Amino acid sequence: MPAKESENAHMTQPTATEIAAAITQIFVELPTQADLGHRDRVWTKEILRQIGDLGLAHDWEVCAGGFPGRFESGWLYDLAWYRNEPKGDSNGNLAEVYLVLECEWGNLRSIKFDFEKLLLAKARLKVMIFQAHNRNAATLLAELKKCISTFHTRDASEIYILASFNNSTHQFGVHQITGN
Repeated sequence: MPAKESENAHMTQPTATEIAAAITQIFVELPTQADLGHRDRVWTKEILRQIGDLGLAHDWEVCAGGFPGRFESGWLYDLAWYRNEPKGDSNGNLAEVYLVLECEWGNLRSIKFDFEKLLLAKARLKVMIFQAHNRNAATLLAELKKCISTFHTRDASEIYILASFNNSTHQFGVHQITGN
């Protein structure tokens, strides 16, 4: 992936907790911002656009499929924020992946499958978006929390953001969990 010269390198970067709060705010505001209808694909695209734009605003490179000219094409996850080393210091090698995101509107098995990809990522922020339509959101959250606590190579600095969309209330329930 090509490196981009940092235009805002002199700016202080927000903490992971501050970024997590900004992402949570996106989920709180999204259902009231526009009539996105009932198609999962439309919701996914808008979520990826807003979280991708947040990454760009904080000088991260962003990968997400479906946004030619705006973000790099999809890479491993539905969305990722990363940085390369400056080309003067190396060949522009990958230096850091800060955020990875998966979005799955399907059944528990599909949600858990995509979520487990997040467990493997070496990223500070891990975001999972899923739908609680006709299901018990508490059961889904409990299952994802169990996945985090069971995984053997947890990092205490990781922050998981679990955003469950409830079709009945047309709202997201957002839960943050640290990796410890």
